[in-house]
Amino acid sequence: MLSKDRSKSVNTISWLLHAAGLFIVLMISLAVSFGLNIFVNCNNTELADRAAKMQTLLDSKDRLQSEQARLTASLEQIRQRVASSQKRLPDDAQEEVFLSALTQAADQEGLEIVDYQRLDVAVLETHHQLKVQLTGEGQYRSICGFLDHLRMHPRAMFVEMLSVDAGANEPDYRMNLTVLLLYTPNRTDSNDWNETHG
Repeated sequence: MLSKDRSKSVNTISWLLHAAGLFIVLMISLAVSFGLNIFVNCNNTELADRAAKMQTLLDSKDRLQSEQARLTASLEQIRQRVASSQKRLPDDAQEEVFLSALTQAADQEGLEIVDYQRLDVAVLETHHQLKVQLTGEGQYRSICGFLDHLRMHPRAMFVEMLSVDAGANEPDYRMNLTVLLLYTPNRTDSNDWNETHG
């Protein structure tokens, strides 16, 4: 009877050990499954975030391409303006050419140039500026016509000061004008101005 009890005990212990082993394997499987589930969910969330960012980039692609085209066109316009401005800058002061053009414009408009003075030269980083001052006398319409000729001159220049006062002889007026003549010495493409205007 002892052997039967013992055999029953061994059987019970064997079943209990199998059940405990099965329980441990089941718990390990559940833990691994739970861990893999968390890992997959984290990766899915990360992948979903990356997919959303990529979709945002794709959605903004047309807007970015449109902006790039606009900026490229704007850059080309700026380059054309710079090239046009460069063509208006001689490689030296060419004061005699300017004075000749002033004299011709004054003659055409009936304005008498009574004084012309060459003042200082300012040396700037990108160009030089020769300051000239002139005084003219004539009728108001002569002064306006002369200034229109000056405005149409192909050379780059700025009017720094202009004053018109009643002259000593009516109906004449006296005009005082200070002009900055721009030029770029030692420029590599300086032949553009000289070939066109020199």
